[in-house]
Amino acid sequence: MLNLAWVFFKIGVISFGGGWTIVGVIQHEVVAAGWMSAQTFADVVAIAQVTPGPVALNAATMIGFRVAGIPGALAASLAVVAFPMLAVALVLVLLRSTRVDQKKLSDAFRVATIPLIAATLVSLSITPSLAWHVWLIAAGSCALSLFTKLDPLLLILGSGVAGAIIAAVRL
Repeated sequence: MLNLAWVFFKIGVISFGGGWTIVGVIQHEVVAAGWMSAQTFADVVAIAQVTPGPVALNAATMIGFRVAGIPGALAASLAVVAFPMLAVALVLVLLRSTRVDQKKLSDAFRVATIPLIAATLVSLSITPSLAWHVWLIAAGSCALSLFTKLDPLLLILGSGVAGAIIAAVRL
């Protein structure tokens, strides 16, 4: 269980931009550790996506549960959020003590997340269950993020709704 916690702590340290930006790293670590196959991981991500909450945290919880039951779920969940929570607390303290153009900071984060999401898509694309509509939704989200001032939260919600509708129609 210490290995599980360590893996998810490292993932939490390098995560930037939200859950989808780090899914490829989680896949690499989980498959390399032999905890599950790439196909099973893709299924976990699909479930994590429709479960309320951040996709990386949901995936960590499900993977931890699969590896070591409830203690594993708790260990993986706490480990993946420990560093980001500390980092956010530190950044908030620093922002209060300095003058930072928050719009420029937000724009920089938005631009930085696009290649990370693209890398995740490429990583997941080797999984045969990734359908054409996932690519369409991802491309549309990236384009809207680049060329409009649409709130990223709306993009995420819209992508989730579009994916759920397409999945429901396909069933």
